[in-house]
Amino acid sequence: MSGELTHSAMDRAGEARVRVYGDTAVFTARVTNTAHYAGRQFDADEWTTDVFVKRDGRWVCVLSHITPAVQP
Repeated sequence: MSGELTHSAMDRAGEARVRVYGDTAVFTARVTNTAHYAGRQFDADEWTTDVFVKRDGRWVCVLSHITPAVQP
């Protein structure tokens, strides 16, 4: 909200997976991003999972979860 955290890059790494269960959908993908906070750069490789619910004909994200990706 303060604007101190910014992202200069955000990319999907590989294929995304989407599963739809009626009015609920789950999106999972591996992403890499570069963030900047308090003058420092942070690079991350993460798995993200987003849950969407269909409301009034539109898909609305109701939950996001990020987990660091394990390096081989």
